[in-house]
Amino acid sequence: FFFLTPLIYSQVIWDPLYNLSNTPSATSDYHAVHSDENGNYYVVWGDNGDIKFKHSSDYGLTWSPNIIVFTSNNICGWPVVKSNQNHVYVVCHQLAGDYEILFRYSSDYGQTWNTPQIISGMDDGSITPQLAISGSDIIAAWERRVNNFYDIIYRRSTDHGVTWSPEGNISGSLGSHSRWLQIEAAGSTVFCTWLESVTYPESDIYFSKSTDGGETWWLTPPPITNDPRPQNRIYMKVVSENDIYIVSDDIITFNFDELYLMYSSNGGNSWSTPSNITNNAGHSNTPCLEVIENNLYLTWADNSHTAPAYDNMDIFFKWSSDNGVTWQDSINLSDNPETSSRPRICSALFITLQGVIWADFTVVWYDYSTGDAEILARNGTQIIVPVELTSFTSEVRGNDVLLNWTTASELNNKGFEIEKSQKSKDKNQKWEKIGFVEGKGTTTEEQIYSFTDNNLAQGIYQYRLNQFDFDGTFEYSDIVEVNINSPGEFYLSQNYPNPFNPVTNILFAINSSLFVSLKVYDVLGNEVASLVNEEKDAGEYKVQFNAEGLGSGIYFYSLKTGNNILTNKMLLLK
Repeated sequence: FFFLTPLIYSQVIWDPLYNLSNTPSATSDYHAVHSDENGNYYVVWGDNGDIKFKHSSDYGLTWSPNIIVFTSNNICGWPVVKSNQNHVYVVCHQLAGDYEILFRYSSDYGQTWNTPQIISGMDDGSITPQLAISGSDIIAAWERRVNNFYDIIYRRSTDHGVTWSPEGNISGSLGSHSRWLQIEAAGSTVFCTWLESVTYPESDIYFSKSTDGGETWWLTPPPITNDPRPQNRIYMKVVSENDIYIVSDDIITFNFDELYLMYSSNGGNSWSTPSNITNNAGHSNTPCLEVIENNLYLTWADNSHTAPAYDNMDIFFKWSSDNGVTWQDSINLSDNPETSSRPRICSALFITLQGVIWADFTVVWYDYSTGDAEILARNGTQIIVPVELTSFTSEVRGNDVLLNWTTASELNNKGFEIEKSQKSKDKNQKWEKIGFVEGKGTTTEEQIYSFTDNNLAQGIYQYRLNQFDFDGTFEYSDIVEVNINSPGEFYLSQNYPNPFNPVTNILFAINSSLFVSLKVYDVLGNEVASLVNEEKDAGEYKVQFNAEGLGSGIYFYSLKTGNNILTNKMLLLK
């Protein structure tokens, strides 16, 4: 529960793992996943030369039966799935005389499929395809072996894959090996990254983009790394047209890789320095990254936990709330004595009927814990509570100060320390703890709190709240300031609570017997209420204002005595 950030996060809660493919005596591997914001999750995988498909419409809770998308006398593999509303697209490569790229399309979430088609040249050495969706356009890209080198080839379709543009070359025939491409889109901007290698295993990460839906690309793709560490694989996550993440699997020594994270905030024009985000003694590989509400969620395969033998890989997961600077402790999702490989994440947000926001994850991988290669999965959820200090106000009552604050919701909130400082010219401002108010733990209900600081001497005081979680985490609120005036001074306090619905209190004081007018106005200057309109003796007064018949919005209340006028603003929220 934090004041200075818009969202707070609990730990991820994981369900038991389950078998997603359920194909005994088969080899289910080299899968891919896709998810949309409506909780549709898609998984495809290779299965003894066929390509199979599954769909979940409820965030991975239940799944359709296995559907065969591609089957032939040839071996199909390396499938990729993407969707656009009810439209689902799958590509894979097929080994005929040589490799070629197959494409298939469904308009009903994968229940039925059109006729498969070859979208590369026949038997032309095209492998490892990828897909990107840019608006209503599809961009398919793959590697093609040309003169013993690999180039990145692409085609576009504007009619769900019925017709395709001529082939284009993204990598630009660099005369080396362009491998392991990733392609993603944000709006009409399409991004592509890959590994460029002249001599194995030396390689660097290259990057290109198109701002017209894949029609044209950067003419000379630039490298975004130039270091002695060769890369083995990469994973790209595009959040927006500006925000892009790349996680690379860097070879440190034989069978010892580390994962490095790079970030661009300007559409790939410049990149952060790669940072090591695993930094362990094992073999970290095949990363996958998701980004939800500015949090990073990473999954990968690793064998560091089996040191010194390093005899099997498991699937790990961790997350970061500060753009990858620090990470929560990792959790072993597979945790079995057999090898687990190539994790991928489906994710989405959903809101319960009670208004609680959850992030949902389904991590999918393949392993041999059942005796055969199978596609396994685990579902995880994380509560996300929108938290803000909706109000923090102060009012003076003679020589006392009343502090009022309101929270919209709370998670793990132990309570609030109230701190005070007397304002002075001394730059080394000193704060003292003057009280503590218990919080409500975890709640999505609005909570109202108050605290009174009594018998203050004349002066200017500042107050702040220090909110503590049960785990010791704390965060400071903004500062409010009050002025304890000399006795008998004329003043008008801030109403409390503020915002309010529909009743609030207004305090004022006058220093002699005077005719007093206290009125409320809307933003157009129309009078909507007259609260006081009579002679008053010197002293302090409290008036209640009921806005039952008024609409939500900003209102002004004005105190007038003789030539003195004071006006404050208040907010009615219904």
